[in-house]
Amino acid sequence: MRRTLKILTRLIFVGTIVVLGYLILFKTNFFLVDNITIVGNTYVPYEEALEAAGIDHGENIFTVNAGNSVELLKKHPRIRLAKVKKKYPKTIEIEIVEREPLVVLEYSSKYLVLDRELIVLEAGSNEDALYIINGIEFNNFTVGKKIDIDNTKILENTISLIELIEKSHIEFMPMILIKDDIVELMVTEKFRAKFGKGNNIEAKFNSFLDVYDDCRNVGIDTGLIDLRFKGVPIYKPFGE
Repeated sequence: MRRTLKILTRLIFVGTIVVLGYLILFKTNFFLVDNITIVGNTYVPYEEALEAAGIDHGENIFTVNAGNSVELLKKHPRIRLAKVKKKYPKTIEIEIVEREPLVVLEYSSKYLVLDRELIVLEAGSNEDALYIINGIEFNNFTVGKKIDIDNTKILENTISLIELIEKSHIEFMPMILIKDDIVELMVTEKFRAKFGKGNNIEAKFNSFLDVYDDCRNVGIDTGLIDLRFKGVPIYKPFGE
């Protein structure tokens, strides 16, 4: 009898703890999220990032699925990476790495904003301070997906050229023309360089810099540097 009573007492005690724990966890305000911080968002507004994460103020922190929120955030076209961390009892910390816009594809009065990985970030916009690539044909695209074009390689080579430009000491017009699979850099309105299809782009760009610096040192500020062929780059004054 005493043993039975002792077991019953223990069961009541454990049951009471479980009920109290449940009430504290899910039926009080102690674990309701009241602070959600987001860092790393330059292009994505706070409310937009919060909606993308699928987390609400006032939600019980134990019902927040951090892993699921990360996957939801990464579906946003402007978000490349994300972390979601729960800090008990009431705080959610979200850290995102955005996709940086790099180039604008311009074709037939249409504009697509792309990042370095050729992901379409936005359609119908010509953002300032971005490199403009004119001449790449595109028809179908999906925001948040990699651009689908016939000649991906020449676009990848052009992105590599832009990365080399950014590291160089020379200021350029943010314009690159592609015609008949020839990559042409508009250095200034009066000075251009042709890189062919953009193969061996780093070696060609270094050769271009040498010739361009030589031209500027002797006062030449117009013309074309042709790097389409093997061997020494060819400088051509405009008109020849």
